[in-house]
Formats: sequence, structure tokens, C-alpha cells
Amino acid sequence: MPTSEYALEGRSGHSIYERALLGADYLDHPDQENILEYVSYIKNIHTGLGEGAQLKPEVRVCITSLSNQAFGTADAIVWKDFDELHIFDAKLGWQYVSEHNNSQFMYYALGAIDTFDLNPTKVIVHVFQPAHDNDDQPWRSTEVSMSQLMDFKDELKLAIEKVESGCSDKKIGSWCQFCNRAECEAIDAEYKEATGFDLLTPVPRQSIELESFSTAKLLRLKELEPLLSGVIKDAKAILMSRANEGQEIPGYKLVKSKGNRAWKDEPHVVTGHLRERLGTDLAPLTTYYELKLRSPAQMAKQLSIGKSKEEKKVIKEVIDELVERPDRGVKMVPESAPGEAVLPEKFNDVEDL
Repeated sequence: MPTSEYALEGRSGHSIYERALLGADYLDHPDQENILEYVSYIKNIHTGLGEGAQLKPEVRVCITSLSNQAFGTADAIVWKDFDELHIFDAKLGWQYVSEHNNSQFMYYALGAIDTFDLNPTKVIVHVFQPAHDNDDQPWRSTEVSMSQLMDFKDELKLAIEKVESGCSDKKIGSWCQFCNRAECEAIDAEYKEATGFDLLTPVPRQSIELESFSTAKLLRLKELEPLLSGVIKDAKAILMSRANEGQEIPGYKLVKSKGNRAWKDEPHVVTGHLRERLGTDLAPLTTYYELKLRSPAQMAKQLSIGKSKEEKKVIKEVIDELVERPDRGVKMVPESAPGEAVLPEKFNDVEDL
């Protein structure tokens, strides 16, 4: 059962993509363009492998050569024995996920090889990430060599042996978003080591003298940001659940949550009530409606509906001629993220270095 909002959102989205890949109608779905891209990309690879190729969406795989507990569910797998093995993974969030040296994808590949007794000559992993800005290309892929897979399998074997021997060490990382972070001693310990304070002990902000921290220590604290924000979100969700079950939460109460005002019957607003009560028969349409130009991404998506790959390419080229990407300063991102490194701001006004 998912224990975080990310896991819940992921399960819902992947269910839609799975049904579409199995042939369910998705033409009226608000995400139909991305679903079409996902389905057509995978089916094209499946068809391209020719007779005997297999396609399985949302398939459970297990690395049985290591452990019966080393299982997981891949979003989609396509293979032809003694030929290619393709692993597909849909990442529906905005945070960039690299296809290179990705342990999750290699784990699925090893699982597929064991589960279906495969002997692939080539392993290719594909990540689908429509929400991430990647020059309007939602798919990224890379080949994983068999030597890479075997090296990873050796690492995995050591980790499994450590777990099965009774070791209870917990390590923090990107995987923490799928756990109950509000009750994790590993995060508590990491925070204490980074700041010198207990996570759950109230400390005035000014008591943490960040200016005296080394760059390495500040970097370590920065890397805890998504985990700590996740801890807060999880804690709020657990408290809400307990309150809804009738448990008293000291200092808090449940009240009705109201959304923004919305029209009860939108068509009747213009054709009926306002005109009748306020006499606005001759008012221009702009009194009621706001006309706004679509964003470049929205425009490209709208114009590309039903178009061929070549036509979509032309549409993208035409739109690219009409858009610009204004600079908004600099930001600090992991080295693996897309984008060319730039000089620090202090050097921006220096002509000759």
C-alpha cells in the first residue's frame, strides 16, 4: 500500500497508462496526448522487433537467481528472445530522472531476464517523462551493457545478503519519498549529524549558525531538503488521518474546507440570470469571457493532434522561431541534470578572465 502522496499519484497515473496499452479507450482523457505518445512509442518498438516479440505492461518481475524477495513491477517490457530486451518506465512527476546508470531500470532488466528466462543480445532502457522540459521530447533511452548489468547484480547480491543476515541499517536517499518519512530514525540521525540538533526538538532558527558551516556540510544539509519537506507532508497527512478517525490533536480542530467560488451553471450565467437581473444584454463578450493566447507548449500540443511525426517536427520548428526563453538568473542543480554550466554571477561583468 502506498505510504506517500507521490506513491499514490504514481499508482493512479500508471494504471491509466497500463489500461491504454492494453487497448482501453483514452480519447476523452485530459492527458490523451501523453497517453497516445506513450502507447505508440512502445507499440512501435514491439512491432519493429517482428514475429515472436512479446509485450507486457505492468508486469511483475523477480530476480530469482538472487532472492525470491527481489521483485518489482515494471511499467512495460518488450522483448524477443536472443534479440533485444526493452524496459520502459513512466515518470509522471517533474523531477528529472536520468536513464543512465539507473539502478531501478537495471533491477527490472535483471528481473525480466530471470522471470522470462531470456538471453538478450541487447538491453535498452527507456524513460517517459512528459512533465519535464526536454525540448518537447518526452522519451529518453540508453543501452545498458551486459557487463554493467552483471556489475550491478554483484552489488545487489551483497546488499541482499546483508539484509537477509539481519542487518537493519537504514540509508536515506531519493527512495525515501516512497516511505513513511515521519517516523524514520535514519532521517533523524542524518539531520542531527548535519546540524547538531535533534529533528523533533524545537530550535530557534538563529541558533543554527549556518555561516560557520563548511561547504561540504551545507551541501549535505541542502541534500536533506526534499526529505525534510517530505517528513512534514507525511506528518500532516498522518495527523489529518488520525483527526478524521476521531483522535484529539492538541491545539488543532477540524473545520469545513472551502474552495474558490465557482459558477453553479456556467451556460446560464451569460444567457440567463445576469442579463435578466442586471440588464447586460448589450455588454460585449469580453465582459464575460477572457481570451488568452495559449502557451508555446500548449499550442504545440493542440496543433499536433492527429499529425504525423514529420508534421509535428515542422510545427515544432515554426513555433521555435516565435518563442524565446528569457534568462532568470542562475540556479544550482545536480551535475547530472541537463544544461551547460555557466560562470558564477561574480564573474558576469568581467570581460577577460
